[in-house]
Amino acid sequence: MVARKMKVVAKLKANPPKLTTLKESATRKKIDAILTNLGWKPDEAHPSCNVYTERCKTQTQQILLAGLEPDYVLYETDSDTPIAIIETKKPGEPLKKALAKAKKAYARPLAARGASADS
Repeated sequence: MVARKMKVVAKLKANPPKLTTLKESATRKKIDAILTNLGWKPDEAHPSCNVYTERCKTQTQQILLAGLEPDYVLYETDSDTPIAIIETKKPGEPLKKALAKAKKAYARPLAARGASADS
């Protein structure tokens, strides 16, 4: 049994397994940490939440997006007023199209003042 384990370990050292490709969720984890460190409140179950993910805060705003789901919508504190949209992509993915989508599909219909994209 020990000899078999040693063979497996030796084989892994000689040919380390390749890691899987990072997903968009890796970017979201970073953004979640950044927003929290900056004082944003992303807990959607809490009344003081001012960061919503994959949805808007109000049904009216969601209707304006015609079924689209922004990655993040940031709101003024204690308000239903959206002030920024964040569109995320997996690491290494070009951001030009993501930024254009964030502006056209989300920021304009919601009258948000800003849009950004991150990978």
